[in-house]
Amino acid sequence: MTPEGVYGASEPGPRFRVLSIQEPVLGNYTYAETLRRSFRDSTRCELESYWLDEQRALSAKILCKVLTLRSPSQWINERHLDFWLARHELAWGYTGRALAAKALRTKRYSVLHFHTHTVSYCSVSLMTRIPTVISADMSVFQYGHRAGAPWAWPFVPLHHMERRVFRAAHTVVFWSEWARRSGVENHNLPSEKTMVIPPGVEVDRLHAGRERTGRAPLRILFVGNDFARKGGQELLNVFLRRFKDKGELHLVTNGVVGAEHPNVHIHRQVRPYSDEWLSLYAEADMFVLPTWSDASPLAILEAMAAGLPIIATNISGIPELVTDGKNGLLIEPGKLDALAQRIERLLIDRGLRLRMGVEARNTAEEKFSARRHCERLEEVFAIAACSRPHCTDLSE
Repeated sequence: MTPEGVYGASEPGPRFRVLSIQEPVLGNYTYAETLRRSFRDSTRCELESYWLDEQRALSAKILCKVLTLRSPSQWINERHLDFWLARHELAWGYTGRALAAKALRTKRYSVLHFHTHTVSYCSVSLMTRIPTVISADMSVFQYGHRAGAPWAWPFVPLHHMERRVFRAAHTVVFWSEWARRSGVENHNLPSEKTMVIPPGVEVDRLHAGRERTGRAPLRILFVGNDFARKGGQELLNVFLRRFKDKGELHLVTNGVVGAEHPNVHIHRQVRPYSDEWLSLYAEADMFVLPTWSDASPLAILEAMAAGLPIIATNISGIPELVTDGKNGLLIEPGKLDALAQRIERLLIDRGLRLRMGVEARNTAEEKFSARRHCERLEEVFAIAACSRPHCTDLSE
């Protein structure tokens, strides 16, 4: 059976069921929630989703507790010498496999899906039985550099585990070409085994809630729970030094923020797509994320869908989202003078803000909608299901 048989207009094709194990952390939680909502409308693909920590057995809880114990030495922790990250990912991999195996014993599935690949590290044996799709925003090699030090031996076990699951998967879906290149170059994955599907956001739910007339005070929006890594402190410092009397800074974060100023507003425990969350995007005039290390931040796509001009750093997958001078402005990490100049430029030039905001919204609609992302991901699931015809048709 060909993929065209599943998606052809002349016949609806067989219905197939996907078991999805999802990572409930930060932006990956938001992404997984978006998948769950979007796939409810699918007439072909039944996506059954489980959070990694859902239905965890007592044995898994004990093992995870033991594997994730930290060294009492801060010096060791900072240098990753206790292999905590590898032990943590191994615990997640064990939990993901236990959860997937339990579900596979009770129901028939056409495809197994893991997001991200860290929850699949112990599931190679399952991948030999059922076609598996892995989605990832970055590789371990990239994460090792992102951790603030050159690639070092404490990351070797993770690199080995990642290589095994990438090679065992039917398809590895990366969020950016930047991430896909690492899969191909650092793991020698065949290009045909990989593909890029940029993440998506629910564009129809994000829109400008007020007419951005330029009336004072202008609002600068930052969204990021990992406040330090996302560049929140640098943004706060620049704002207090240069713009505290020219606008408002709204920080959506659960991180530690040390600031008391009437024009600095800190919003905590804000759930994605809640009324408060939607209002913050709708009432902002620009979005700023001077992140030091990242993959393809969903917050940037959310701001674009809300029609906001973007200021962000020229790293990782961000240049694939933001085109400098068109829908936003890019700077190098840690360049505070450049950050201040870009903020000043958008504050004083209302026309530029509006033009970039329109471009950002158009880009989000054309490239980064949840609907588009899930349609392409469903096609990947269908092709994987068709690779094992006996797993495909669930109508019998």
